[in-house]
Amino acid sequence: CKSITEIEIPSGVKSIGTDLFFSCESLESVILPAGITSINEGMFVQCLGLRTINIPLSVTSIEARAFTDSGITEIDIPSGVTAIGIEAFYDCMYLSKINLPSSITSIGERAFERCLELCDFIIPEGVKYIGPYAFAECRALSSVDIPAGVTSLKERVFSSSGIVSIEIPSTVQSIGDGAFEGSSLEEITIHDGVVSIGKMAFSACPNLKEVVVPNTVETIGDMAFLESVELTSVVLPEGLKMIGDNVFESCVSLSGLTIPKDVESIGNYAFRACMGLTDIEIPSKVTKIGDCAFMKCSSLTDIVIPAGVEEMGVHVFRYC
Repeated sequence: CKSITEIEIPSGVKSIGTDLFFSCESLESVILPAGITSINEGMFVQCLGLRTINIPLSVTSIEARAFTDSGITEIDIPSGVTAIGIEAFYDCMYLSKINLPSSITSIGERAFERCLELCDFIIPEGVKYIGPYAFAECRALSSVDIPAGVTSLKERVFSSSGIVSIEIPSTVQSIGDGAFEGSSLEEITIHDGVVSIGKMAFSACPNLKEVVVPNTVETIGDMAFLESVELTSVVLPEGLKMIGDNVFESCVSLSGLTIPKDVESIGNYAFRACMGLTDIEIPSKVTKIGDCAFMKCSSLTDIVIPAGVEEMGVHVFRYC
């Protein structure tokens, strides 16, 4: 019904089915009855004319895709709601402000992905779960505080976002694959407690300059800092045993880095095109240096290869 502009649902209605107003593009005003308990799946998908709505206090659930691709600009979520469903506000390109109550404990996968104007956002302290891609491509979102109850930053949760600075609390144990990939990140504080950093976690972050990885981190995934072109300094954890494939590839400004003494292998393309590196010391425990590991490190003048190295790949120092 693409011509409906306003509607009032009678007060006697207690339950509303899924996809109720799907693609009602002209809908501008909806009055919902006080007795409903859920904004059901797909209820306002592609309601492009809908700018705001009053959600009854009786509502306790915002289901999957409830407002996907709608014209919502701002919204208040009632205090009884505990979870924001999968893709609930996905591609709400005009959404700039949303107030979440303290009762929220979970933000679903892709819940706010591609909310390009979202800039005024506070994650409630009670949130324990933030799903993959939850804030991906939120380009106006420059800062958020991660609640202490969150134990994992999921896959691409802030990828291609406008996040400039962030503090990772000690309760977080893992930073997922691509968590900040392609973001505007300039400054990050990672507290002790993080054990793993996923693949491409900080890749293609063009403004990131310095990172201190805490000593609690045991693994850093492949391509973790790939093509972060302004990165000048990284402090790696003392107990790190492996530098994976492409971890620092094309970090062209990287000049300050010490390989920890317990590292045993350096992966393929690990430092390829790190043109700022002038010297590097390979620890005595290293037994393997992968293909093209230091290829195109054009400023490299001093490197010592320990006697314990048993395997060196092809083109390790090509174009140096």
